[in-house]
Amino acid sequence: MNPIFRRLAQSVRPLCFLLLAGGRLAATEGENTFPINVRAVVDRPFKGFGVEPLREHGKSYAIVSIEQIDNPTNRLARPVNEFALLKNLRHVLATHGFREAPANTRPEIILTVLYGRGWLRNPYLDDSMIDELSGGIDGISAGGARVVTIVGIPKNVIRHKEPGYEEKVQRADGEKLILNLTAWQPPEPRKAGAKKVKPRQLWHTTINTDDADQDLNELMEKMLAAGAAYFDREIEQEEVSIPSTLPEGRVNVGTPTVVEPNPPRK
Repeated sequence: MNPIFRRLAQSVRPLCFLLLAGGRLAATEGENTFPINVRAVVDRPFKGFGVEPLREHGKSYAIVSIEQIDNPTNRLARPVNEFALLKNLRHVLATHGFREAPANTRPEIILTVLYGRGWLRNPYLDDSMIDELSGGIDGISAGGARVVTIVGIPKNVIRHKEPGYEEKVQRADGEKLILNLTAWQPPEPRKAGAKKVKPRQLWHTTINTDDADQDLNELMEKMLAAGAAYFDREIEQEEVSIPSTLPEGRVNVGTPTVVEPNPPRK
C-alpha cells in the first residue's frame, strides 16, 4: 500500500468514528424521548363541612392481584412478564419507604395492579357527560373511544386558549399503555352473620404512555419509577408528564477496511 494513502487512512479513521458516534447521539436525543403521564387520586371522604385532610395510609403492604386489562380487540405488542412486573414494583415500593408485610400479619394497605392497553377517562373533560362503551376500573375502558356529550360551558374553556392545552386534551383521548396501582383498606375480620362490607379504596395511581403499540416489558421499569413518587399522593392538576427515553437500539460497526485505489488508466 502506498505510504501516503496509509497515513491518510490512519488520520481519517478516528474522524470517521467521531462522525458516526456524533450522528448516533444526535439521532438519539429528541427522537427517542416520550412522556410518562401520571394521575394520582387519594380518597378523602366528607367529614363535617369539608373533606378529610390528607394523611398517610401506611407503608406496610400486601400485593393480592396482578391482572391484565381485558382488551380482545387491540392486544399488547408482547405478553407481559408478570414476574418482572412484580419484581420492579417491589423495588420501587421499597425505594419509597414501603415494606412488604410479613406472613401471617395484617398489612396496612392491600395493593392491586392492573396493566395493559386501553382508554382512560379524559381528565380535561371532567365537565362533560361521558358515556363509556364498556366499564372498567378507575375509568379504564378497553372497548374503544367514548361518546362525549358536552353539558353547559366547561370550567376549562379559558385554558383551551393556553399554548399546548388543546394538544393535551386530544392526546389524553388516545389509547394508552397503562399501569394502575390501587391501595385498599384491609377488611376487618368478618363476624358470623354480619353483612359483607364493600372494600374501601384509599388511593390509586395511574401511569400511562401515549403509544399503546410499544412493548410494556421494555417500559414498565421507567413507568413505575416515574409513578412511584406519587403513590399515596394527590395531584392537583389533571396529570403530570415526566419526560423519559425509549430503550436505545445499538448498531455494531466493524473495523473499517482501507480499499486500495485503482491504478490510473494509461
